[in-house]
Amino acid sequence: MKHKSIVLYHISSEIHFRNFLIISKNLEKNNFVILYENNSGFFNKIKPSYKNKYKFINLNKNALNKLNYIKNIKLLYVSTAQPRNNFLNIIIWSLVKKIPIISIMETNQFLLHSGRINNYILPLNKLFLPTYYEKKELIKLNYNSKNLKVLGWPFFDNKNKFINLSSKYNIKNNKKNLIIIFDASSKHNPTNNFSYDDFIKIIYYFKNKLLNDYNIFIKFHPLDENNLNLMFRYFLIRNIFI
Repeated sequence: MKHKSIVLYHISSEIHFRNFLIISKNLEKNNFVILYENNSGFFNKIKPSYKNKYKFINLNKNALNKLNYIKNIKLLYVSTAQPRNNFLNIIIWSLVKKIPIISIMETNQFLLHSGRINNYILPLNKLFLPTYYEKKELIKLNYNSKNLKVLGWPFFDNKNKFINLSSKYNIKNNKKNLIIIFDASSKHNPTNNFSYDDFIKIIYYFKNKLLNDYNIFIKFHPLDENNLNLMFRYFLIRNIFI
């Protein structure tokens, strides 16, 4: 690590680590120290080869003491700009050390939960956004436009940047494709009033109205997709793709 700059990379889920593996391919001139929250136990699922390749620091175990021994830190990347109790001290430490902090909004936050909530409030030097809609809405909330940049969705593996849905799901028709993306259900998101039963009703509605003209694809929030995939696989009607 002597000859390269260090990027601190914060993760709190398997998805965040997957995103790290994709992004790090384009930042090979840097070394990485991964700051992880293991509240869900996902760290135990990471392959030993990755644990040997990268330095990991558990945020629940004297992380600041360990960071103080690391030299040449160039950047702190946070996987979410939402405040988290065991990470705020790292943010304060970075501000004191004048280490730039950046984040990428990891999913489309259309309407910022219908304008009812905005939890992207950590102090950042740069926040990268998926669309201009988020930028416009954040500027309305007095965010500095110079700190906001529309990047699109960067978490593509270069070998699989574009997914051919027809090929992946063996679809042999000329229908248009409709993708329905759900926010986290009320089970996980207290600002969302929609339960699993509501999701089912919505999917039935679109199927009854549009299935003759569209291939319908469903994308659930990562917090729900395991439970919902099982539920829909056995109980939902055919010709809906998850």
